[in-house]
Amino acid sequence: MFRGSLPNCSGGEWLLKSEQPDTSEPEKDRGVYTSEIRLELLKAVTERGNRFRFRAPGFSMYPFIRNGDIITVAPLPENGPETGDVVAFVHPGTGKLIVHRVVEKTDRGYLIRGDNSEASDGIIPASCLIGTVVRVEHKGRDAIVAGIRCGGRPIAMLSRMGHLRTFTRTISRLKGVGAAGLQTAQRFTVYRRMAGSLKPRISITEASEQDMNDFYSGWNYHPGRLPYHPNPLVTNFVAKSGTEIVGFIQLVRHPESLNPYTRYWLFSLMVRIPYRGMGIGRDLSENVIQMAEKEGAPEMTLLVRETNRPAISLYEKLGFEPVSTADLEQQLSDESAPNGVRRIAMRRIFKNRT
Repeated sequence: MFRGSLPNCSGGEWLLKSEQPDTSEPEKDRGVYTSEIRLELLKAVTERGNRFRFRAPGFSMYPFIRNGDIITVAPLPENGPETGDVVAFVHPGTGKLIVHRVVEKTDRGYLIRGDNSEASDGIIPASCLIGTVVRVEHKGRDAIVAGIRCGGRPIAMLSRMGHLRTFTRTISRLKGVGAAGLQTAQRFTVYRRMAGSLKPRISITEASEQDMNDFYSGWNYHPGRLPYHPNPLVTNFVAKSGTEIVGFIQLVRHPESLNPYTRYWLFSLMVRIPYRGMGIGRDLSENVIQMAEKEGAPEMTLLVRETNRPAISLYEKLGFEPVSTADLEQQLSDESAPNGVRRIAMRRIFKNRT
């Protein structure tokens, strides 16, 4: 058990300083709390009748709790949690803190399972439970209420029957169909003109460490990329609407040893589907081009799928032209062999400086 005094809690709620969504916190305060310390603090705070907030790691509760969300855990109700409640507990087999959903109450304890997990955690004794999740915050705002403060029972039933993951994937596919329709509309000039006139206020800045962690967790998840580690050869830019990241791009500087991918590259241009056609991709690209020019780059190269006509059209307007070199062509040919998807190289030559 955690020993020592706890800080005063305003309103009976406490948040680890190292896990606050505040990018201005001193570097020395980061990474102080291990998972073991977090567990002991959670126990100590809830035992005193207070709520405890911390950043949720992982994707086992997706889509109702996403990696990096801030969750609030309250002390257990007097009669214990109900079916459908999301609870924090210590797994009796591993001793680790887990936040998953109660899918069934039994005489021996609670059957608990993550919403995105292939298997249950088994029957967990009541003595291992710590508290219930009463709030989820995503990027500083309250996340969807469904599954946390309402709708927990039907979700638990689907999970208990093994159908929840199929259900959420079906919803994702339906969203994908709608997104595909929107992407088709975005190819037309009339849509792009209308979208440009309705464009919200967008800010483009170099990405902070928090921006990059948000990007990797919400856009391009790969376990090896969490947490983000800065690379002096890469400059990342994000486009934001308020606090939401809606676009991303990289300026990559490859040394000569990485032939044929050498010198300056425009890389990883992405814009969220609802925001495409508003000129955000062009604005991001111009930031990368301007930085490369300031650094004295003689030229800049990029790769784009040969079927991506909107992107190719954008790059042509920015001064890029198709280019072919023997080494690069061989690389791109080998890359396209497994699936037939081929990329082409485009290059922009910068004017000589005097």
